Amino acid sequence: METIEITARYISENARMNFMPAAFRGAFFSADHFIQSFLNRYAKDYQGGYWEYLQASNGAFFMEAPQPLWLSLPNYFEGECSAREVGIIVCLYAYRLLLRAGI
Repeated sequence: METIEITARYISENARMNFMPAAFRGAFFSADHFIQSFLNRYAKDYQGGYWEYLQASNGAFFMEAPQPLWLSLPNYFEGECSAREVGIIVCLYAYRLLLRAGI
């Protein structure tokens, strides 16, 4: 079985305006609201900030939080996560919510 390495690149400043519509299609306002609400609830030290946007070599989109955070999640995970891990986790929860809503 061949292993394929997936890499990620940061989205440039010029392309940032197109990131959320590309990552979340027509639900990007809902996704943004969900992400902020999710972190306000499950990351007690979250204070907002400048998020980095990334695209993986397989075409997937994800985000990187402004700083590492301690998360206490509804799936019973509790622990400190790197900024990139926080972004991946919150994007997965957002994609799940949008799929369940049929968006």
